[in-house]
Amino acid sequence: MCWLSDLDRWARIIAHFLKPGGVLYLLDEHPFLNVFDDRADVTDLHTHYPYFHTEQPLRIEGLLPHSDPAANQRGVEYAWSYSFSDILNALIAAGLRLDYLHEFNYGSNRRFPFMTQGKDGWWRWSDASNDIPLTFSLQATKG
Repeated sequence: MCWLSDLDRWARIIAHFLKPGGVLYLLDEHPFLNVFDDRADVTDLHTHYPYFHTEQPLRIEGLLPHSDPAANQRGVEYAWSYSFSDILNALIAAGLRLDYLHEFNYGSNRRFPFMTQGKDGWWRWSDASNDIPLTFSLQATKG
């Protein structure tokens, strides 16, 4: 979601294309993860980015996300910070009803160097005492 420059517009587009009774199911990285330093050389969990929305995007330099680390693709990424309430309120303001929200302690990728992949294929914190969610899912319905 951090690549979207206008979360309210995103939600309105979703609501526009859903028929009455239509359902949006969203599974994504937890927005709180975006506050943490995720540069390649990070060795511990510490904050680095804002949690609350900023009008101007963040300029992030380094290894491009979702690229093959072996290819060492470096560049610049622009991202916006959104809180969980920003996401939920955008959907509600667009006329969608929140049916449920779930948070999970596993994710689909190795976002931080100190994560380990389980036999089930999901990535988790290496330190099990770290109780910060990695993903969330929600379902919203158009009335």
